[in-house]
Amino acid sequence: MIARLLRRPVGATVLSVVLVLALASCASGQLRAPRNQGTRSRLDAPAPGILRPLADYRESALVTLYVHPGNVRAEVYRGDELVATPEPRGANRSAFMVRFFDIQPDGETVAFLISRPGYRYARVLVPIQRDSLRVLGVMLASEYEADRILYATPGLGGTAIGAALPDGSEARVLVDTPDLDAQPSVAPDGYRVAFASGEEGARRILVLDRRSGAVTPVLSSAGSDYSHPGWLDDRTLVVLRATGDHQDLEVHDVESGAQRVMPHAGGLRTPRPHPDGERVLFSTDAYDAGWDIAEWEPATNAVRRLTALPGDEWGPSAHPIDGRIAYVRDLGDGSPPFVAMTSDLPGVGRTADVARYGALETVFSADGAVLLALDPQGVAAHPEGTSWWGRPISGDIAVGSLAWGRLARLDSDPALVVFETDTGASLVRVEADSQPIAAARFLGLLDAGLYSNTVVHRVAPGMTVQMGCPRGNGTGGMGPPAPWEPSALSLTRGRVAMEPEGDGLASSRFLVALDDLTGNGFPGAFATVLEGMEVWDRALPGDRVRRAYRLRFDEDDFRAP
Repeated sequence: MIARLLRRPVGATVLSVVLVLALASCASGQLRAPRNQGTRSRLDAPAPGILRPLADYRESALVTLYVHPGNVRAEVYRGDELVATPEPRGANRSAFMVRFFDIQPDGETVAFLISRPGYRYARVLVPIQRDSLRVLGVMLASEYEADRILYATPGLGGTAIGAALPDGSEARVLVDTPDLDAQPSVAPDGYRVAFASGEEGARRILVLDRRSGAVTPVLSSAGSDYSHPGWLDDRTLVVLRATGDHQDLEVHDVESGAQRVMPHAGGLRTPRPHPDGERVLFSTDAYDAGWDIAEWEPATNAVRRLTALPGDEWGPSAHPIDGRIAYVRDLGDGSPPFVAMTSDLPGVGRTADVARYGALETVFSADGAVLLALDPQGVAAHPEGTSWWGRPISGDIAVGSLAWGRLARLDSDPALVVFETDTGASLVRVEADSQPIAAARFLGLLDAGLYSNTVVHRVAPGMTVQMGCPRGNGTGGMGPPAPWEPSALSLTRGRVAMEPEGDGLASSRFLVALDDLTGNGFPGAFATVLEGMEVWDRALPGDRVRRAYRLRFDEDDFRAP
């Protein structure tokens, strides 16, 4: 299919590429829609009557875009499943912003440049159909990785900050200083991670900038402990400050240095920002003998009590859609603490018990579809609408400080590569953060044109297809060899990896896996075949890679009206 589209006239190339990418997204294995149940059927939603936002689909989606004078609306599909519309649907709405609207010189098509929060620009060409326009496909390149669980994990100074997918896979360390690192929180921009670091009595707040790798102290004070950082927005942190036996809940503007302190409310524990960015949830002993959940609204300085129950409650986490608050409750009778949840806010004292016994911490996922709880055995997951608890991460990996974050992708463009070969064309996505050195080397050679007009130098039937040798026989390489890198991306079928060249080194030669090669001594992968796997299945030694190039999507492709 890709080869046929690429051979079309230049005037059709842009729309063809858009269609290719849209179709390729549906073939991606990272997140698949459920099997079709009929036209415009709904996906399982976080709450009855609410469709999932487009941000849940981290690759791309098919879009039907209807344009009338003064009005633009869109419906987003995967297959024939309606997954999002721009009409407001409470906090779960999905909206597009049309940047440019331009009739093309041929008079038969209209060009749009659209974007959505969390997504880069998308190029859309649609044919004119009387007073309405229908787009067949659109590429929305996500600026975010898949949502990650963040946690404290064993590290140099005792603990480091780790991250993993919700099922526990692709676990990696984000930052590890010589001190105890804990309590991570991801800024809305996805690039910065705030965390507490140091021993009690000298704990401070540091911020990791994932783009540069720099770790910068932002809050510290002699005689005080800072802990539990949480982002209200991209520049405002809420923290708990302890000086002796006294605790304060503070909001700091990390750019201007301005701060606000909550009116004193007794002892304080486990603050966490509400998903709306306007409130802070926390536990306090200011009301009765035990600990209760309360909230502070910094803009008005209002403090409200949310629970009044026997025993203690701490570790609150708010559902981003309906406002329910999950927390850990200890009855004080010697039984293990357990996860409970408020059932009617702002009502006080009524709860619906989720009953995860032995819980130490709890947090909702970004879309509210999963509740996580940390207990001595590890992290357990409770999907919305189910009664079972799974265990996505073992206790050996996550030792505390449970959080949920949406990390921004660090590559500046969607790293999508087309290979045009003698047997067809294939579309590959480079996972730049899985093996940064290998990905950068591969893309640099690609952009220099050095992978065009090379040949397949070896095929191991049912295992690998190997290419990228300038001599065409598998004995050469371009550029000085570099050491293999560890990768969380396992070498399963359809993954792309650098070819080992001896002594733990690799240069320009790479391979496509035809089967699951995990554990066979091959290095981890740095890319994934999105479409055209049949090209590699039927490849033979000597087949030529005619062209290899990166697809780019730039604002310069459009003219402002």
